[in-house]
Amino acid sequence: MCAGVEPSSREPLFKEELNLLYDSKCSVCQWEVDMLTSLGAEGKILFTDIEAPGFDQASPLNGGVSYEEAMKSMTAVTRHGEILSGVPVFEALYKQVGFGWLFTAARLPIVGSLVDGAYLIFAAFRTSLTRGKSVQELIAERNAALASCEPCQSKVEL
Repeated sequence: MCAGVEPSSREPLFKEELNLLYDSKCSVCQWEVDMLTSLGAEGKILFTDIEAPGFDQASPLNGGVSYEEAMKSMTAVTRHGEILSGVPVFEALYKQVGFGWLFTAARLPIVGSLVDGAYLIFAAFRTSLTRGKSVQELIAERNAALASCEPCQSKVEL
């Protein structure tokens, strides 16, 4: 989990409850976004594609979460700047569309440990399975592309 923006009771960062940072080039991730959208996420969940050319990791809306952090684990930012990572993201997302009850068992000690472990294994191999490249390869490719793009260098810290 990363530090993110200082959570506060002040003005929310965005109108939705959560901002999901997702990889649109991952078929499983895009399926998840499509599923949440079909379940009524509009107005409740903001979806930010970390693969979009304009993804700004420095933006408070994105919680200061880097491309690398977001690629390694499912990540969301609450409207007050708290960073969620891993399985808690799924629970928070599905709670917004009325299906939070699906994660009730994941809060039990033994079941929760198994779910967390299974997610960590999936997250470690997600990009290799869905995109044919490791997270490290994708990060290196993005950094190389940003390094060769002068306007990008002024917007994104490598």
